[in-house]
Amino acid sequence: MKILHIDVDDLKSPLGGGQSRRTFEINRRLVSWGHEVTVVTARYPGSKDEIIEGVKYLRIGRDKFPMSFVSFLLSLRKVVKAIPHDLLVEDFTSPISCAFTSLWTKKPVVASAQFFFAHEMSKKYLIPFFLAEDIGVSYFYKNFVVLAAETKKKILAKNKKANIKVLPEGVEDIAFETYDSGAGLPFILFLGRLDIHQKGIDLLLRSYKKIKDEIQMPLVIAGTGSDEKRMFKMISDMGLASSVKFVGKVSGKQKFALYSAAEFVCVPSRYETFGMVATEAGACGKAIIAFDVQALNEVISRDAALFVSPYNVQAYAEAMLTLAGNKNLCEQLGQAGRKNAENYRWDNIAKEQERFYEEVIKVTSDEFRVSSE
Repeated sequence: MKILHIDVDDLKSPLGGGQSRRTFEINRRLVSWGHEVTVVTARYPGSKDEIIEGVKYLRIGRDKFPMSFVSFLLSLRKVVKAIPHDLLVEDFTSPISCAFTSLWTKKPVVASAQFFFAHEMSKKYLIPFFLAEDIGVSYFYKNFVVLAAETKKKILAKNKKANIKVLPEGVEDIAFETYDSGAGLPFILFLGRLDIHQKGIDLLLRSYKKIKDEIQMPLVIAGTGSDEKRMFKMISDMGLASSVKFVGKVSGKQKFALYSAAEFVCVPSRYETFGMVATEAGACGKAIIAFDVQALNEVISRDAALFVSPYNVQAYAEAMLTLAGNKNLCEQLGQAGRKNAENYRWDNIAKEQERFYEEVIKVTSDEFRVSSE
């Protein structure tokens, strides 16, 4: 099977996130199982075409944001028509979701709806991005991979004939290894893309400010994103500069060692299609505090976290205070999280996705044969 995978996100980009990680983890396994995969991403400074563990990466467009995003979309038609494929996979992207790649290929298309927030982006920027998402999902896509049942429900509301497979994000095997938790001072951890609105960083900082003097425990923020400067200003304006430590982007064993050293992990997102940080923290045996929102309340088992009513800053602060003073509760929640994380091994998820791809190709081929007779 020749797979052409379109994903604006990139594993090596400074702004790369969980979407690019999923693209890589699935595709490197597909390559090892005999398939041929080309991933097309947006350029970034210093990027080049390359092969990573058998997966061909082709970077297109300009290399500086936001023109990298715009030029990526404008280049897709030519690329899709030029690269031979049996199946096209399109990762939906911010802020519009759909890039309408189905217009440029006669081969079956699978839409990977890791991003499905066009309506939220429309409210944030006061631009009707949702029109592209609604029209695309309703009329231009048939087959979907989604991370949670909530997204499946939303898509079916727009397209009752959609063929949808729910396949979650996976957790790297190294997450389950034992790491030295460190002998340093205890800290609270936030890890993720620095998107203040979606990830709820403003809500986290407001919550932390309420209890920081009482718990005497620093908040460590790890990640990268377009809101980094805004976040620093927010921290300064709130008088939290001496209590919040920023460590930048972390990955691999460094990331999981950081999880392991934390007392507990905060996931204050306003909305998610999944919540990879939650499963990673669970694999590391860490207690979690999260707002009770879709799809976090679908991904995180109820016995592995403290769920807080959206978007109650006072209640979130009280939950932080509860865990900061209760190591036994942290351990109890963390053990449940590790057990739940076993459901998210990448090998199993990739095998299910491979089966779905093969089914889509077979059904499309059968439909074409019937229509030709």
